[in-house]
Amino acid sequence: MTLNTAKKGITAVVAIVLLLMMTVASAGLAYMWISQMQTGTQQKTTEQLNAQQQQMQGALAIESAWNSGVPPALGNLQFAIRNVGTTALSFGAGSNVQFYVDGVLTGTPATLTAVGTLAPGAASTALIDTGSAYPAAGVSKTIKIVTKDGVTAEYKCSPQTTGQKEC
Repeated sequence: MTLNTAKKGITAVVAIVLLLMMTVASAGLAYMWISQMQTGTQQKTTEQLNAQQQQMQGALAIESAWNSGVPPALGNLQFAIRNVGTTALSFGAGSNVQFYVDGVLTGTPATLTAVGTLAPGAASTALIDTGSAYPAAGVSKTIKIVTKDGVTAEYKCSPQTTGQKEC
């Protein structure tokens, strides 16, 4: 009888040790999983906050638009931009600037890419050609620029008279 009692006692100890090992292992796995998830969430949150901060600090204005042509009937719509924000804005190659005329996404004009980086308060020296014909009197065209950081600028050109050079 004493032999069976001893075996039962050892079995209980082994079972407890195994249960403790499984508990420690599952707690370790849970810790690693939560730690990795927290790190990923923290990185994404930091990226989103940086993007929002960049967007809030960046501001862009299309100052004026005009007809590039001589005579005016042959010209394209051109414009100039100014960085009215507190951070530099990049328009160079690879900057992923989207450009719209009347809500239609078009290729970014080479002259916009040539602007490079605009410091706060700086205006473009390059005259940006939309490649789109200047609107006739009574017709309007809307120019819109969207940077990769979400900074946007919009300008509506509505000439009132035929031959008008600026809108």
